[in-house]
Amino acid sequence: MRFSSYGSLALLLMAMLAGCGGDSDAVADTGASSPSGPVSDSPPEEPSNPASLECGAAEFPCSLFEVSVDVLKRGEQLAEAVIGMLDGGIPVDAALAFLLSQPDMADCAGNSAAIRFRLKGGRDVFILQPTPPGSMAPESAPPVAMKSGTSSQKVVVGQGEENKRALVLSPFKYFFKEFDDGAPVAQRLEATRGYGGNVTYRENATKTAATVGIQQFAGWNHYDVIHLTGHGAQVCDVNRCVATVLTGDIYSDAADLLQLTELGLNTAHVRGSEGKFLALGADYFRTQYPSGLDSKLIFFNACQTYSAANSELRDALLGPNSVFLGWTDVVESGAAKAAALAVFQDLSANGVTAQHAFDGLGDLAMNRHTFEAKQIEAELRLDSDTGGELRIREVVRLERITGGGELLDNGTVNVVGTANDGVVDLVPYQVLVEGISESQQEAAVIQFTVDGYSSTPQTVSAGERVGDTGWRLSGQIPYKDVAPDQRVEMLATVQLPEGGTSSHRVSVNLTAGSEPEAETWVGEGIYHLDVDTGDHEVHVTVVATVTFQQDPATIGARYKYLDSVGGTMTWIRSGSVPTAFDGPCAYSAGPVEIPIPDGDGQIVIDTAASPSTYSMAGLTRGPEIRIAENCGNYAFSTRVSGSWAAAISPSDGFTVSADGGTISGSTSSNTSSHEWTFRRQ
Repeated sequence: MRFSSYGSLALLLMAMLAGCGGDSDAVADTGASSPSGPVSDSPPEEPSNPASLECGAAEFPCSLFEVSVDVLKRGEQLAEAVIGMLDGGIPVDAALAFLLSQPDMADCAGNSAAIRFRLKGGRDVFILQPTPPGSMAPESAPPVAMKSGTSSQKVVVGQGEENKRALVLSPFKYFFKEFDDGAPVAQRLEATRGYGGNVTYRENATKTAATVGIQQFAGWNHYDVIHLTGHGAQVCDVNRCVATVLTGDIYSDAADLLQLTELGLNTAHVRGSEGKFLALGADYFRTQYPSGLDSKLIFFNACQTYSAANSELRDALLGPNSVFLGWTDVVESGAAKAAALAVFQDLSANGVTAQHAFDGLGDLAMNRHTFEAKQIEAELRLDSDTGGELRIREVVRLERITGGGELLDNGTVNVVGTANDGVVDLVPYQVLVEGISESQQEAAVIQFTVDGYSSTPQTVSAGERVGDTGWRLSGQIPYKDVAPDQRVEMLATVQLPEGGTSSHRVSVNLTAGSEPEAETWVGEGIYHLDVDTGDHEVHVTVVATVTFQQDPATIGARYKYLDSVGGTMTWIRSGSVPTAFDGPCAYSAGPVEIPIPDGDGQIVIDTAASPSTYSMAGLTRGPEIRIAENCGNYAFSTRVSGSWAAAISPSDGFTVSADGGTISGSTSSNTSSHEWTFRRQ
């Protein structure tokens, strides 16, 4: 073989390998789809040059621009030689021995996933092993959360209640294809409260697309959530650990590198790919963000982006109140995608903290697989100075009193009372609080305010449980004697169990007039009974025209109680009965019309749901009548009665029409059926 001589070289230099590298972590694989959200990059931050940069302390160049062209060319030649050796079947140890034998080598290290070397006067050069997409094969293992202290300020990301921003980067979409998670993560964030229209998603659909590159790694202070899916590696020896992530930028030769003045850039080669890539080391992020990033969720969904012992990327980016997630080792792209989608689903749909979403991953936080004949256990880890108690969205929301759903700016709220009558009026409110587990219910305190008039603070446990982590509270607060129409500001604030607050503020039209009237509903219910036993046949039809009136005590409340206050029921019966001497005898009776007494039926509408749900029942019992058969002298007695409104509950799934003015539906069994339509007048 072309490089067979290096096998003996490896044996001669094995004693020197201790200084060249130990075993560490390596390349990153993840996944995406099609673009989602607007593309609007923010201007990059003015870079600074902190004195703590590794390159300054180690006295090697901080930028590729500072490296001589000869050293750059030499690095390219050595990288190509090593790739050729590996492609020819030479083991990693032999390749490292070859590098270490070079007189101009400053240091080198490697593992099964990546090799790193640095020439004297040069920057780090990485050689990444290609990793197959793979699929997740989890084993039972609890997720691991690493925490680095506590902080008194724990926050919901973003400066505005409804103005959050996210950046999602997929520099290697063309590589990971359907396993790339960038687009589905962006779509999920786009649908998250507060992020609509503020999600920037960038992907490289081809190797030369140049849509994601170095520029997209600057300006992260303008975003609240940063998600990167791509390639990464960390290689350590006894002297230093160096971590890097690939940007997606490619270059052709050493001359291209001399144009790059950014601090902290490295070069990377990926086996099996002709591309030569630019990569970012921790010094790049230290330059861009000297104090780390404040109050951000940062997810590096790439291999070896987290190391408990010496995690350069995490340490460079993790600022006050932020959360960082990354993988400890080589992770299969299918597993990385599944974990990312699960995390963002919980953060988005339920409003929970990053720690809560992370804890809920279970097996998804561990990826066990075989890579380069080595058993790998890649763990997804979370680190934060707040214990991971960061939320990506607000968790309190003012709702409409009638019909449910979010109360929006320019909405209308009807007070309980009469305008300009000298009597203090009551302002009703309904608030949904999410992301609060049952164990935290007594530590989350909600307060509602209208133009400085406030409700008594109360814990969310005073409300109604909604799902696993939600609570809905409603009530009324004394305000003042209102005018018929005025503009007010409403504010709901919840003190979060972990500290900090979440709030929702809207400007609405507060209206009052004469005392609100109870609603009147009118409609029809039809009941059919059909029984045929062979000897007997019974066919009953009941048609009821009913009027319902709302209980005045429920005006403005969540539940509207509608009681029947009159109507008529028409009853018809036919069938056949056996007789002793004449055989089957057919009969018919009716129609019989009787009045429906008040209170024989009721409808209860739950306005908190959108659309509103309802329960219902209606039954009228009339007089007994005598039915004569159509043969012989036979006759029997029966009662004029019927269940003219089906007995249904909210769990049966029937809802009020979108405009809140119609209740209709049907239901049936083997022997009976109901149909009904009632309309608000």
